[in-house]
Amino acid sequence: MIVSEIGVDMSRFPSASHLAAWAGLAPGNYESVGKRLSGKTRKGNQTLRSGLMQSAHVASRSRTYLAAQYRRVATRRGKKRATMAVAHSILVIAYHIIQRHEPYRELGVNYFDQQRPETMTKRLVKRLEQLGHRVTLNLNPLLKLLAAVRFSSQHHQCNCVNFITKCKLLFPNVELYLVL
Repeated sequence: MIVSEIGVDMSRFPSASHLAAWAGLAPGNYESVGKRLSGKTRKGNQTLRSGLMQSAHVASRSRTYLAAQYRRVATRRGKKRATMAVAHSILVIAYHIIQRHEPYRELGVNYFDQQRPETMTKRLVKRLEQLGHRVTLNLNPLLKLLAAVRFSSQHHQCNCVNFITKCKLLFPNVELYLVL
């Protein structure tokens, strides 16, 4: 549906942002005298916009990066704006896939959790403490050492990376002990 509406020639759109604005999926940016007034989106291409909104709604119920993005935005901004944000992301992904002739690489449902593991740890510890538990955190030196190993490309695979991925189910780089 996306290709039927925008075609395969991406030279018409200088960037993914231009395509999103044309489709009516870019957020409005109306400001006067330094005061933000309206964030309403354009009408854009109704067929493309409605199809992407439906796709975003379906993607929000899957176990993918897009579902994680939906949950992240929905908690702060609401379900409708989260659906619009995911539809925008789908269109940007499609733009880059068509322009670069590359396959889609799924980032995974844990993408946002892996970006800032310390923040996630603090949030979950705070939540457990609110439930009445006393929490003690101990860093595992072996995991800390292995997490320091970074690779320049996503294409490189290593047993260390697989080991770290398996260890990061709930708390990356941390062992959690609950004392009741």
